[in-house]
Amino acid sequence: MKRTFRSKVMPCFGCVNKRRYLILRGKYLFRYASESSRKSKGVPIDIENCKIEIVDKTEDDLGEILQYAFAVSSLSKSVLVSVDNCDERDRWVHSLNEAKQRAIKQRLGHVEIDDWEKQVDEIGTKCISQKQRAEQMRTTQEYTPF
Repeated sequence: MKRTFRSKVMPCFGCVNKRRYLILRGKYLFRYASESSRKSKGVPIDIENCKIEIVDKTEDDLGEILQYAFAVSSLSKSVLVSVDNCDERDRWVHSLNEAKQRAIKQRLGHVEIDDWEKQVDEIGTKCISQKQRAEQMRTTQEYTPF
């Protein structure tokens, strides 16, 4: 199920304020540029290791008030998401927290992992691994002495 709303992605090096379509599948939150996009933008967010919280009315980089927002934060990235109303925000926060709890129970062996969840986990893990390898290569190239 795709939902549209504006998200503010704040990686360690800066911030971007863009409209994205988000999909929660298993324990991963995927971001898409448009509703018709077939390829996700960036690395999916592993919500098992994230803090999910409602954010009081806040202002974005452009000075626009974000009345109904929530944050998904990990050690390396925070995503501030703004939706159209309070009910939608609460549904997203509830769904994200439920998915997080399910992922933790699966990791501990308390809940069986469905076949579709295994496939999504493989895709998410592969994306994260590729990004980590790319960062390692970039770091190695930056610090390689001549």
